[in-house]
Amino acid sequence: FYFNSTMGWGSTRWGGYTIKNLHIDGGGGSAITQGIGIFRTVRNITIENVTISNVASFGGCSGQSAYAYPKNITWRNNTLSYALGNGITTFGCDNVLIEGGTIDHAAYEASTNGNKGFYHAIYASGREENNGPARGVVIRNITITNTGYGVTDIAGASTKCATAVIVGHAEAEDWLFEGITIKQTVGTAIGGCYGISMTPANYDLKPEYFRRFTLRANTVINVGNVGMLLAACQPCTVENNVIVQEDNWEFNGIRIEQSGVPPVQDNQAVILRNNSVYQFGAAATGDSTGISLGGSGTNHVVVNNLVVFGAGTAGGKRCFGDLLAASAYSIWDNNACANHQGWTSSYASKAAFSAARSGHDTNGLDLASTAAAGLVAVPSSSNNWSMQIQTTSP
Repeated sequence: FYFNSTMGWGSTRWGGYTIKNLHIDGGGGSAITQGIGIFRTVRNITIENVTISNVASFGGCSGQSAYAYPKNITWRNNTLSYALGNGITTFGCDNVLIEGGTIDHAAYEASTNGNKGFYHAIYASGREENNGPARGVVIRNITITNTGYGVTDIAGASTKCATAVIVGHAEAEDWLFEGITIKQTVGTAIGGCYGISMTPANYDLKPEYFRRFTLRANTVINVGNVGMLLAACQPCTVENNVIVQEDNWEFNGIRIEQSGVPPVQDNQAVILRNNSVYQFGAAATGDSTGISLGGSGTNHVVVNNLVVFGAGTAGGKRCFGDLLAASAYSIWDNNACANHQGWTSSYASKAAFSAARSGHDTNGLDLASTAAAGLVAVPSSSNNWSMQIQTTSP
């Protein structure tokens, strides 16, 4: 399906269509560019209970400044599998809702394709033509599996993920990612495999930022390098997420960093709250870090987060990283970390950290062992990677 408006420099707006209960099969991907494409001034399109498989891209929306952008686009309860390139795209579109259903084997182009790193299960990007941000993108309650594995995987060969599962750039406001589950098979991710990566990246001398962006109650399993990566957040809230890494890997659970893309946009008032990170082991070299909130900005909050390291002791296991000056945080307290090899790279213990950092984590918990965290069970596929704690947990 192809929805496009080409009349009159944006004066024509049309839409109001629902596509539902269909199966679209591209027969292998390369012959069909998109399952459902939505362009320019099209409005009010709903794709519901649709199965799309074996295509170059499941579809999505995009526009351009001369014609404006699509808006009010809904993807609901669809079953999407095997896209050579991107899964769903939201390039510059307003009020996009992606909820329910599944995405499996997106970005499975062969590893020899030089563009493979630019393909993602969901490419949720804002605008970059200086005509205002993309507003109101919501992604929730969708399960995404087996991203970026390479074309040979369809025949059962072992391949690796080296791309971000969900990615976005440019100007964006009032976005919500909630209840998303991202699962990669243990042992199939390498350093370029990220869970959710929302950062400036275009290097076209136009500002890129994420304002009033919330990541809430998502679950990210076995991605390679970083569970959640954010930059240019003004502000962002990251709360109630669970991130589990079963590989022995140099890994960052949640990382807020400084954008290096000009014109540089700083972070501001980022909240990291009630997140849980479990890292089974650590890489033979380098450090693994539970949560990092650094780079730039003030009025940041780091509270009530739990970081647990498993029994592996091969490499450095740091609870927190990328520290700004103590004054950059309006509050940093009540965090817990178990079985670490440093509260940060500079402070071996919580006590040393609190003494040097204006009382940060005065009420935090420095737990000597994995078991001391008091989890009901080790997170695994059998308990859906739960990090529930016992009532007796400190």
